[in-house]
Amino acid sequence: MKTSDDIVLRVQSRLTDRDWTLLCWLFDHGVLTTPQVTTALFPSPRTAQQRLLELMNMKVIDRFRPHRPDGGTYPWSYVLAHPGAVLAASSYGLKPPRPAETAARRHRLATSRNHAHTAGVNGFFTDLAGHARRNPPARLLRWDPEPGQSARVYLQPDGYAEWSEQDTFVALLFEYDTGTEQLSVLTGKIERYQEAITYSEAPPWPLLFRLHSARREAALHERIGDLHTPVPVATIAADRLNPAETPADRIWSIPGERGLHRLIDLRRLYEHAVATWQYAPAVLERRKRR
Repeated sequence: MKTSDDIVLRVQSRLTDRDWTLLCWLFDHGVLTTPQVTTALFPSPRTAQQRLLELMNMKVIDRFRPHRPDGGTYPWSYVLAHPGAVLAASSYGLKPPRPAETAARRHRLATSRNHAHTAGVNGFFTDLAGHARRNPPARLLRWDPEPGQSARVYLQPDGYAEWSEQDTFVALLFEYDTGTEQLSVLTGKIERYQEAITYSEAPPWPLLFRLHSARREAALHERIGDLHTPVPVATIAADRLNPAETPADRIWSIPGERGLHRLIDLRRLYEHAVATWQYAPAVLERRKRR
């Protein structure tokens, strides 16, 4: 029987740059659905499905179809098979996982009760990747499951990304809200992010919330107004979005401001926050102690 190492050596020369991107995303983010892979990387569903089947035949990816709690099933969801996990880990210069570790992760993803949340988070970023693919020179420069150490300790967001259009760059932290948590949980995340920026020198990049509804979005804006925080925040509400719109489009609402804004325009929130924190008492005191 061929070992996984034999498979790795046999298939690595057959992988395209797009295949490597997919394998690394699955290594970082766990699971992606057929529509997400298609949107982010392929010109058509047929092309995507054909290549995904080829990658399955190479035994670098596997798939499952989870059931929805309210009935029916989600789309096919793809995860790394063990040779794919070895390839992705090796490309990062990491120690390859053991077969049992890959199997345990695959089973954990397949049986997770948080599938809807995971799919929602990953869908946000694959929609960004798809927009970039169709609209160069826009680029999704980076998509990580979490930000740098200083912000992670305080915040633990659902994702971190770096986005550019023309000569403008913005990084962002993303929170996907399903409407099940109290608003105080969301405002608590804003307050912890403020601590990270003030005391641990985390860059004040915009913190983005995808809210369950416009009503919940309005309530969060009201709470943010009561906080009087300099943390840069922007929001979208699921029930006011056009299906044709992407996160890069003019869909972002800023608490205390009228109108909607494009993702790249949120760079000004970062610039304003930098200027605000430069003279914050806690920051000035920390500089004196150096």
